[in-house]
Amino acid sequence: MNNAYTSFSIDDLAADPVVQAYVLNGTEATAWEAWLEQHPEQAVKMMKVQRILRQIDQELPSVDPVASSEVDALWDRIAESTTDIAPKKTAKVVGLRGWVQRKQWGRVAAMAVAAVGALYLVFNLQLGGEVYRTEAGESRIVALEDGSKVYLAPASTLRVNYADDKRDLNLLGEAFFDVEKGSPFTVHTSVGDVAVLGTSFSVEARYELAVACATGKVKVTRKSDETLLTRGLSVTGTETGLSEVMPTKVESIAPWRDGRLILKEKSVADVIENFERYYSRGFNVDKALLNKEVTIEVPTKDFPLAIERINFVLQTQVDTSQQIIKLN
Repeated sequence: MNNAYTSFSIDDLAADPVVQAYVLNGTEATAWEAWLEQHPEQAVKMMKVQRILRQIDQELPSVDPVASSEVDALWDRIAESTTDIAPKKTAKVVGLRGWVQRKQWGRVAAMAVAAVGALYLVFNLQLGGEVYRTEAGESRIVALEDGSKVYLAPASTLRVNYADDKRDLNLLGEAFFDVEKGSPFTVHTSVGDVAVLGTSFSVEARYELAVACATGKVKVTRKSDETLLTRGLSVTGTETGLSEVMPTKVESIAPWRDGRLILKEKSVADVIENFERYYSRGFNVDKALLNKEVTIEVPTKDFPLAIERINFVLQTQVDTSQQIIKLN
């Protein structure tokens, strides 16, 4: 491999148009995550670059499209060290949502998701502390030193930093928090922050932010927006800040804790993506189905029943005879 990027300084990386396109626009994101998986020692440097570019994003409202020759050069640099995992050049990646459509290289997508999780937690401002992770199909209860509990959903990562005057946690994924009273307790995510004293609430922070309050009060912050939630209220993130506060049934908050996955008015692509966090099976999907919106509830610990539910709701053929599930 041409290891030019491994020798770049932080300033050189920040000035590189291919790097700018990746950080600000998500161009060739999967390729970069695969490269970082191969070069974990570059992770801290890349996160510093991300911070620099995002801080000056006001001055760089858009990134000029990367020339095809530069993209090809990037692929050549990556492919030499990731020949066994790199996706095809024809696979365009704009965020990780697109991975459902390219599940024929599902192993690459899984590595990309893991790499994104590792990147955010490693580079977040709150370094150090204890790190807890769950894999697809795995959930766990994390007992914190102050008596608080965190119910960590599958494919999620949590970093815990406690000090005398504050309790800081970093989350990538989804969790339900049952917090003991004490010093300020803040959950930092890449899409917003949630602050409490003593309460229970759920946070989903993957591509978007979703917070629901089960008891007490929580303060949710995204960009310049801030709102206070009380029991039975929820809010989601938007491109500019936060949505309107909405009522929600307390018993429906974080239903995965009871072995239920509830998805309302979600695209089939979203359904599949959520499904794969609970069952380690890839999908091969007819593209005509991906944007169809459905409401569905599936069990998270009963694969045959979950497939039955998908078959019933989608009214389509579901083939589970191979490792890849086919929806046609």
